[in-house]
Amino acid sequence: MSGKNSLFDGVTGSILEEPTSDLFSVSEYENFEEDDMYDEKSEVEFRNSQHLIVYKDNALIFGRYGNLNAVELKLVNALIAKVNPYSDSIGMMSFTRKELVDMGVATIQWLYKSIDAITYKLQQQVIRLPKKNPKTGAVDNILSYDKVNLFYKSSWDDDTGEAQFMFHPDIQPYLINLRSHFTKYHLHQLHGLSSYYSIRLYELFRSFLSLRSVQAGNFKLTRNVQYATLRDLLDVGNKFKRFNQFQELVLDLAVKELQKTDINVTYSLPDRRKANSRVAVKTIRFEIEARFGYRLDSDDMEVDMAILKNDTYRQLLQFLASKNASALLDTYGVERCLSNLELLQSQNKKSVPIKNASAWLVKAIENDYANSSSNGPALEELLGLYKEEDRHKRNFIEEQLLHTWNDLDSTVQKEFLTNRFDSGVVAMKYVEYLMRVVSGNKPEPVKPKLSKDAMKENKAAVQDALTNITDTNW
Repeated sequence: MSGKNSLFDGVTGSILEEPTSDLFSVSEYENFEEDDMYDEKSEVEFRNSQHLIVYKDNALIFGRYGNLNAVELKLVNALIAKVNPYSDSIGMMSFTRKELVDMGVATIQWLYKSIDAITYKLQQQVIRLPKKNPKTGAVDNILSYDKVNLFYKSSWDDDTGEAQFMFHPDIQPYLINLRSHFTKYHLHQLHGLSSYYSIRLYELFRSFLSLRSVQAGNFKLTRNVQYATLRDLLDVGNKFKRFNQFQELVLDLAVKELQKTDINVTYSLPDRRKANSRVAVKTIRFEIEARFGYRLDSDDMEVDMAILKNDTYRQLLQFLASKNASALLDTYGVERCLSNLELLQSQNKKSVPIKNASAWLVKAIENDYANSSSNGPALEELLGLYKEEDRHKRNFIEEQLLHTWNDLDSTVQKEFLTNRFDSGVVAMKYVEYLMRVVSGNKPEPVKPKLSKDAMKENKAAVQDALTNITDTNW
């Protein structure tokens, strides 16, 4: 694709593959991973919103939702999160006000006031979905579209306090039997977003930097998006005609709110190379990065253990299914999981990228790489022995660092795991090592220290030899 129908004009990223011809399908691979929050039933009950995942065909991600507000869009996504994407059909879906409050859709007061108006409006809502390639299923023309009703039927029962919705048959193919060209995200990521545009931008950015991509070790990418196309995707219409209005009320607000989610976003304006430039904006360059390996700021809130555990759990969900994240937290505790999430983030920024981040993180938590004092394969992987491409650095790790690691102060260890050879005590030792190698006076490899058990065995063997009077060879 090229020309006026092209959404993007470039992508960069140190460990991201170049985009395929399908500019809208960078979200997932052909087959999505198996998630653990579904029962093998025709309908899925509401569950803890931590476990609910939204699955959408990319045509829905790039669709136009008309005049929905943030609460209405959250309600639609909450209903979509109830859909089992493995099923062949979708039945009637119901919810109570309390369930919507628990899922972060709106306050109970707002729902008591507006539930009837919401059901009426959503019943009438028509959305525009871009055409898909009939052979590949990819969205390849954003100027051609189908108009589809969201819901076929809706009702409100005041006696039971339940609202019911049935998705329109024309929309159901975009929600079930998904095998490729779709995006998924955790519903709770929308809780802190108050703007319709923030929600829509989160979905777009998550389709660019998919959860599958993060799990594979790709934590950051750059996207150039055409300003005119972005306005169209967000249904801005005649609002915010001046760019500074759009910048303040859409972009800046979204960037601030997205700091509450599992991604961080910054942007720049390539057309305006000078600070005071008034050149017309044609392109917006977004930097999107997975957000994990951080600690809650105790200055902003009272961080009790329940809050800290919940936040750590959400960080783990970028890499693991909910049952596996819960199992690691229950087995090893919050501090160990959080320390190794921090280590994964520092390894990504300072070291060779980790290709299978999910598997690495599980091993890191199980072996506690962040606070490792062990030897053997776990320590070799922790120190990046086999990922280090520089021959001298690899030799330094193998011959020197491995055998002195446990003698180093914990602050020095963490300094190296964060900065590698860029700075710190170990980096300085490496410089000394390299200078001696270059001068032809290479240091002798450090002899591995015996473990306490091995030392006891050796001492016992010597004692036996000394007390064995039949042995005359000593």
